[in-house]
Amino acid sequence: PYALDILASLHWSTSQYENKELLHLFLNYMFNEGNIKDIDSFMKSSSEQLSSPIKREMMTFAEQMEERGIQKGIQQGKQEGILEGI
Repeated sequence: PYALDILASLHWSTSQYENKELLHLFLNYMFNEGNIKDIDSFMKSSSEQLSSPIKREMMTFAEQMEERGIQKGIQQGKQEGILEGI
């Protein structure tokens, strides 16, 4: 519950490189180490509370994380297929 409060309190521009990097670090920590059980619910509630620049960055970050997960699954599937073929 505190993650949204922290994100909602950010009032700086994400156009500055340093600010964007800090936001990405926070989002990485929040999504990977946080205790978010329902990502879809979290994303919906965050879209109502966050400023547009922060929301846009968070959506982009979430999409990148999802793509990384898909690629990881594909690689795992290939490895399992190779092992099964052997």
